[in-house]
Amino acid sequence: MALLSLPPRFQWIAENVASAFNIKNVESTIQENLNHKKLTEFLEGKTKQQHIFFFYQRPDTQNEHNELVDSHKDSKLTITTGENERIKSFAVYFLRTVPQDKAIKTDVFSDHELLFGEVTANPLESLSATLANIFQPISARGRTEIQWGQCDQEQKVEFLSSFEKFSVELSESISALSAGIVLKKDLPSGLFLDPSSPQYQDMLRENPEVIGEYGALLESWCRDIERYLEEGLDQQAVEKEPGPRGELDFWRSRMQKITSITEQLKGRECKAVFDVLHAVTRHGGSDVAPKSRQTVFNTLRRWKQIDISITEAFNEAKDNVKYLTTLEKFIEPLYSGSPSQIIDALPALLNSVTMIHTIARYYNTSERITNLFSKITNQMIVNCRSCIIGDCEDASHLWDILPPELIKNLEVCLKLNEAYQEQYNLTKSKLMTLPKGKQFDFNESLIFGRFDLFCRRVVKLIHMFGTVHQFNQLKIHLKSMDGIRQLVASFQNIVDDFKVKRHDLLDFLNNRFDRDYVEFNVRVSELESRLQEFINQSFHNIASIDTSLKLLSKFQSILQNGSLKTVPELERLQSLLG
Repeated sequence: MALLSLPPRFQWIAENVASAFNIKNVESTIQENLNHKKLTEFLEGKTKQQHIFFFYQRPDTQNEHNELVDSHKDSKLTITTGENERIKSFAVYFLRTVPQDKAIKTDVFSDHELLFGEVTANPLESLSATLANIFQPISARGRTEIQWGQCDQEQKVEFLSSFEKFSVELSESISALSAGIVLKKDLPSGLFLDPSSPQYQDMLRENPEVIGEYGALLESWCRDIERYLEEGLDQQAVEKEPGPRGELDFWRSRMQKITSITEQLKGRECKAVFDVLHAVTRHGGSDVAPKSRQTVFNTLRRWKQIDISITEAFNEAKDNVKYLTTLEKFIEPLYSGSPSQIIDALPALLNSVTMIHTIARYYNTSERITNLFSKITNQMIVNCRSCIIGDCEDASHLWDILPPELIKNLEVCLKLNEAYQEQYNLTKSKLMTLPKGKQFDFNESLIFGRFDLFCRRVVKLIHMFGTVHQFNQLKIHLKSMDGIRQLVASFQNIVDDFKVKRHDLLDFLNNRFDRDYVEFNVRVSELESRLQEFINQSFHNIASIDTSLKLLSKFQSILQNGSLKTVPELERLQSLLG
């Protein structure tokens, strides 16, 4: 039957399906009575589902273990809602974008009312790739009037932040599942016995080496699982994410990986290993040597302890995820908010940490809460860096920011550190009124040490750029005075010499900056002494009181930094004229 004999909409569907699977005669499958009815009802909105699938694969059949496997029949094109079929390679779908009871026109070839796409046998991976590479970038770059309608800027930012967070968590969860332990399941003999089978004893008599193979296989599982349970916690110390989200991501990943282990242990091959080895210890058999039975018994006893460890590790991860999840909305400002917004969120954040410390079953230890606070501190520093840098690419461009604006951003970082420690101490004091309750007896140097060190650098930068701003103002407002240009040029030479050192101004662990900063201050101090002499001489050469007052006012508005705040001549004139 010719493709042109189909309505335009059916032609469009048939062409996409034929192209996706690289097959012909799709129209004949569509024209079959049952398939034509399915497709017609789908387009007319007479079905419950808003989607329909096309599969081109071998039909399923059941094996002796009632598991679905591929049959030996040729691949067949199937039209279905996809509720009972499994995707073996990929499938084609069509999705209605109109209300359920509205019919889609069949006399048009294509429009926006019907979407077409493909989904692989790993739909979560497809979803993750589509969100990260298509929908998320389009949403972020979309034109405001089309994408967001009446949505205000705050709601837009919140949505995009949640969208990005979901996309990242989905990707990390998939990665965690695929990166877990894969238990070895192959035997040298390739023989899996069933103790409940009537032929079990005969097969065991004919293949006595299988017991040793089963025992060795279980031993390998013991080693792999033990290694993961021990090494997994060690890997936490070197995780990439320095902030509190990294803590939650770690425990989510650990819970998923342990779940992956337990799911594998429920599989047919693993169950066969346990059934056979338990049967050996219960019934033995004349064909099983006593030494082999003792080896099996020891291996099963070791496994019992590991099984308990798996359960305990899963319970720990699950409980930690449960409590750390309560932090999510309180730590969000650390990532997407400003330092001022973080300050507003501190009471709720500290209350949530207190709750975890008080009632969590596993996460309430001093070491873990200290580690959590340290990660919160780390993210605050990251947030402060972003606030200071602003729209610049990195800290090397701080010199390009206007000093007043930069100083304002630097000062809000100091306020955040002060508010953070103040809220911590307030919470600590409240807990001390409840002597029977758990207290905040953590190592505060580990919690606040890095932030204090960062703030020491911030104070130095405030002083440095305050001095820069002061000389900029002298250049702007007093450029007509003889001698100012030379002083400003000398200062610019000092700044240029410091820039040549190419310091990352926000790398507070770089001691070379501190040495060069001392040298910078020494040179600036010498220059300020020359400026003081210049100021004193300027007033000595002025006879008019009115001119002196105007010049005094200019100097007072400009000289707000360092030793120039207390120039003797300015103080004397102010006392005389005030």
